[in-house]
Amino acid sequence: MNSTINEWLEDPRGKKAFEPVYETFQNLAKKTFIGDKNESTEAAIGMDVMQMFGEMPLVSVLLWVQGGLNKPAEEIVADMLAQARSL
Repeated sequence: MNSTINEWLEDPRGKKAFEPVYETFQNLAKKTFIGDKNESTEAAIGMDVMQMFGEMPLVSVLLWVQGGLNKPAEEIVADMLAQARSL
């Protein structure tokens, strides 16, 4: 439950389970940090947000964008764990 984004992406089963959530998270993070501008977070705020988030536990990162998610962060991660274990 405390795995980082990078750990999810490095594991083949975890990556497969995480990819749809990662895409949603990227879009929500971009909207949160730079609004509707069509530029990278690095260009807008001087750092690559996704690189920074990579070392953080996934559930913690999802809590930052909880309002844009369709269910609680803990439930999303639990579902992803179940999916990864079934692959």
